Order: sequence, then C-alpha cells, then structure tokens
Amino acid sequence: MLQVFKVVPRCWDDYIFLALEETTGRLFADSAPSLKEFAFPEAPELYISLQAPWMKHVSTLVLFGGFLSSDMIDALEDMGDHLEYLELKDGFMKPLVQPRQRVSLPHLRRLSVTNRLQICVFLLHYLIPAPGCSLFLSTHRNTHIYRNISPKDISDINTQIWRYADNFLSVHDAFVDTLRLAYNSRSFSFTLSHGHAPIATGSFISPGRRESPEFSVNIVAGFRLPKQTSRIFLDAIKLSPRTTIVTFDFTPSKVDPMDEENLRPTMVIPYLSSMTTLATSEYGFELLLLEERNACHLPCFIEDIFPSLHTFTLKYNGPLENRPTFEICILSFLKARIITGRPLPTLDVSDFALEKLWIRSRGREIKNWKYLEDIPGLKVILHSRRSIYGVVANFRNDGEWEEFYVCGSGEPNRLVS
Repeated sequence: MLQVFKVVPRCWDDYIFLALEETTGRLFADSAPSLKEFAFPEAPELYISLQAPWMKHVSTLVLFGGFLSSDMIDALEDMGDHLEYLELKDGFMKPLVQPRQRVSLPHLRRLSVTNRLQICVFLLHYLIPAPGCSLFLSTHRNTHIYRNISPKDISDINTQIWRYADNFLSVHDAFVDTLRLAYNSRSFSFTLSHGHAPIATGSFISPGRRESPEFSVNIVAGFRLPKQTSRIFLDAIKLSPRTTIVTFDFTPSKVDPMDEENLRPTMVIPYLSSMTTLATSEYGFELLLLEERNACHLPCFIEDIFPSLHTFTLKYNGPLENRPTFEICILSFLKARIITGRPLPTLDVSDFALEKLWIRSRGREIKNWKYLEDIPGLKVILHSRRSIYGVVANFRNDGEWEEFYVCGSGEPNRLVS
C-alpha cells in the first residue's frame, strides 16, 4: 500500500510543466488509506482536494500553495489527530472569510511557513501546535512587489513569533545553546538551535532534513522595513533563565549607504555569560562592545566582557560595514583579557580566505593581521576546511584541517591573508 508520495521539482520549468499539465482526475481517485507522507508542488488544486479522505490521516504534509489560506486552516481542523510535520510554502492566497476558530494540532512537531508576511501572520494566528514545536518562518522574498508592510504588520508578526517561541522554549529551553541573530534595514533573522547540529534548511522534503528541534525566523523585504522594526523584534527577545547560549553568531549589516547605524542587541547580552564561541564581523564586534560599555557605565569595561569566551570567529565585512577603528578595538580587548588572566586562545579569520580572490580581482588591499603579533600565544586560524568548502558544502565537517599561526612566533608575515 502507498505510504509516501513526494513530487519535488528540480527547477522552475518543472513547476510550469506541472501547472499546465492536463489532469484526468484527482490523485489516487481521492483514495489512499495508508498514505502517511505527501508533498506536492505548484497548482495542487488541479490534483487534490483539501477534503479528500486520505488527507485526514497523513502525518507529513507539504503543499506549495494554490489554496486560500482560510480553506487551508479549515482543512487542518480535520488533520489534527495525526499531523506531525506541516510545510506551507509560497502561493497560499488571502483568506476570503475568517475561520471559525483556532485549530489545535496536538502532535505537530515541526511547522514551516513561507509566504507574504500578512499571510504568514494569518496562518500562524490560527494554529495551535504541540508544546515544543519547531518553527521555520520565512516571509516571501518577493515582498518588494507589494511594498505594503506596515508597523501594524510588524507588530502582528512579532506577536506570533514570540507566541511560538514561548511554546518552543517551554520544552527546549535547556536544549538551546546556539543563537544566530542578523538584521539590517530590510531584514531580520533569529535562530535558536543546538550548536553541534548542521544548519537546517527548514524543509521536510530536502534530502538532509534533520529532526533536531530548532526555532528559525527570517523576515525579508526588498525595501526598507518600517522604522523601529529591529527594535520591536529585539526588545521581544526573552529567553528562559535556564537557556545557556554557548555559541552566538551575530551579523548586523548595511544594505544602503543611507542606512542608519544598527541597534545594539541589548536583550541578548544577559544570556552570553557562558558563551565560549562568538562569530561576528568587525561591525558586530564593535556594536557588542559599545553595548557592554553602556550597560556597565564603566570607562574601562572590556576586561569583564564575555568571561567564558574561547574562540572568536571573525566574519567578513561588506564594504558598508568596514570599521577603521577595529584594530584598536580588538587589540584593547585582547590585551585587557591577558592582563586579567583570561587570554583569548583562538581567533579564526579564515572567513576572509573566501573573499581573497574577490578582493584581489577588484584591486583592494589584502587583509593584514600583523598587528596581532603583539598578542603572544594567540592562535590565529588563517585557512580551514570550512573557509575552502563552506560555501558549497553548507559548512559540512569533512575532517579536521586548518592553517594557523601562533602570535609571537617571530613570523608576522604569515599574518597577511
């Protein structure tokens, strides 16, 4: 008996073919009593009915739009007893009517929603997942077509994000040890995950899908989001006192020369006392140090910041985030840690190896780290397997390999990458 049915298009041409192909009737003649997993791409209304009997007992459901979002909510009401994985992608349309009530999905462990921001708000509002349910939320990357995201929309999506976050943390608060945070004038991304697991795609139909709990939000627009968007999202971050952040990946950025300076992640700082790994850019590092200075009201604060830090991974800056004061900033930080008996063991700059050819091809100056020679004992990772294969391998760990230099060894020319 058929238990799994998945159609995964390889490219856009496959979507067009499926949408234009004439149908001779509903899939399975609306009868598939043993079906447990179902995934189908564009224009599913040509092939399936949300009221089909077999829809009521699937445990994994992946649909790529084609239905009214209100009809989808009504259909999910009949699936609550079995549904564990739900992915709703892209083309779900505006509701014509409001559903009667919220739909409880007591066994739902993973939910993925990708659509226009307003549709995402609607779908999230009417679902009640199981405690601890993982969430993958991404607003449609073509949102710039609509250009109609209002401050109310931001407030509404923020309410839903933290309703689901509270639900996730009610079970996994002690499980989380990695926080990824990235934002600029056109986007906001926030992820809680386990640091030893690979980066998730959020898709249930991808070959390498993972089962580990994760909470991921990616709000994207092709234009400036309303003012205070980052502040609204940042101020809402409230993790459990039991949550320990071991790895913090922080990427503030600029997409336009007219962008204002990014806000500092005030609400995150209290959760970083146990952080052992920090991954950020020059820009992000200065934002964090400024935040700590403001929080402590001390003229000399850097000897106390991030007491458990072991590895600092420096991420490549875009041109708009280059910081001429970074050399002074990082040296002051490193020297203060030595004075207080907590020297930083490792600085990883291998991310810049990815940009080496890009920089040379445009005649820009190669990165010079010679000033780090003044920090004896600091291990500087110049190249690693991640820096060579990371882009194509999704940061897959293919084995241990790295080229490094220990500062103070008398060969400072090796610190030119």
